[in-house]
Amino acid sequence: MIDPTHGRYLLPTTHVENALDASPEISTLQRRVFFDPNERASSSKRIIKAENITLTEDELRHVRGNDEWTYYKVWEMKDEFLEDTRGRGVDVVYVHGYREYGFVMTTLQTMPWAKQIGLYANIPSFTAGFRVILPDMPGVRPGSYHGHGALTSRTALMLCSPLACGRSKSMVELPDVNTLPNAISVHGFLPNARSLPDAVFTVLQDLRTLSPSPAASPPRKVFLTGTSMGGLTVLYALTVADRLTEEEREKMPPVNGAFAMCPLLDVPDRPNAVVTAVGKLLCKVAGKVPLLDGGPIDLISDDPRVPAEFRQDPMNYTGKLRIATGIALLNAFTETVDNAGYTKTPIRLLHGDADRTTSHKASMKYMDAVTSADKSIKIYKGYQHVMVKIVDGKSEEADFANNSAVLNDWKAWLLERA
Repeated sequence: MIDPTHGRYLLPTTHVENALDASPEISTLQRRVFFDPNERASSSKRIIKAENITLTEDELRHVRGNDEWTYYKVWEMKDEFLEDTRGRGVDVVYVHGYREYGFVMTTLQTMPWAKQIGLYANIPSFTAGFRVILPDMPGVRPGSYHGHGALTSRTALMLCSPLACGRSKSMVELPDVNTLPNAISVHGFLPNARSLPDAVFTVLQDLRTLSPSPAASPPRKVFLTGTSMGGLTVLYALTVADRLTEEEREKMPPVNGAFAMCPLLDVPDRPNAVVTAVGKLLCKVAGKVPLLDGGPIDLISDDPRVPAEFRQDPMNYTGKLRIATGIALLNAFTETVDNAGYTKTPIRLLHGDADRTTSHKASMKYMDAVTSADKSIKIYKGYQHVMVKIVDGKSEEADFANNSAVLNDWKAWLLERA
């Protein structure tokens, strides 16, 4: 039996994710989309086939070694449990960050403390009727899709999936990277950052087939949201989509808006031109080498419990940034900022002025250049890179208040446009 995910596909899910899957209030769906990496995201020939899955060994028995697929999960609250129906018929695609995996933001939904203080009702994803889509980003080799950062991608991309985490050969729990077979050593390898928005577009194409709108009805609205590298992916996707020709755009599912938090549009210690040039040369012979720091995990929050908990999650990636991945991300946020003027899609962007991992000044520069008539940015004073801080069982009242401010911002913006 061939398993291009090197064991990630069959790893057990976290207890929090299992709780959501087992909830009688929520419908769950898992999909695997096989695609041709040589076809453009707008091509009708890109998706070879797609299927519902349950993450079993049988699903790997007929997989070929060169097959590539992307994995995503869908959650939707059932009608009888909704507190608000304004989100019905609207999709929210959440794109995870570097080192993380597609499931990470949903921990808010089931943490006991979240329900106790009312945050559950403040999260628009479920109680307002939105359908929540969680794709795993690419992260192994060019063309393959699974999350970057976490070692849990069930996405299978044999050519360029570096930033994912789970079963896309994508969202699954893995042992520490150093205990895995040699085959997993290319995890986190992203030679071409264009695979990130292409993964999003592939999922959107499949969703359109999965839930076609009646002829007399408007298509489902789609909002992209993401943090850190996920925020970059969302904004990069807009940059790509808004530069398509009219013919290409008609073939693509529409994106009605984007909500990005602390997007990776630049880094405080960006390498100079000489170092970048050397890195580009090394990419040709040593692109897979994990050489760069990639942003110290200890800097994601001023609360030491946050990075400590991050390291304890076996699905998160704690290794060094590979040379090719660093250059690819550098190219991605440079292209995104340089072409911001083409972006006419509605955008809301949040960033903390105390972020030590990504640059809030780059976010301000980007938003200044965006030409959308519906754009806004808020810089949260004192907020670190992790804007919604969760320490399981240990969060304090101040954390709840700060989290609520960001989540209410997100909720209000989405509902106003839903």
